[in-house]
Amino acid sequence: MTVFATVPAANAAPPSPRVPQLQWTDCGDGFQCASAEVPFDYRRPNGRTINLGMTRKLAPDPTRRIGSLFFSPGGPGAGLD
Repeated sequence: MTVFATVPAANAAPPSPRVPQLQWTDCGDGFQCASAEVPFDYRRPNGRTINLGMTRKLAPDPTRRIGSLFFSPGGPGAGLD
């Protein structure tokens, strides 16, 4: 009797999470808002997810735009009190 077994590679990359598609809406004072659904734990990209609120303000002159600034206020619970 012959038995075959497959063993996953030790360094196999985990599945990639899907890239969220942002739907920007006007949220006043020249800002736009969106929500991104992302994995709670990127080691388990198909597991539990959370929604991250995002806000942006477009450059008034796109020809002089120098890039994006991403700001996160801190760790778990920041700004939730």
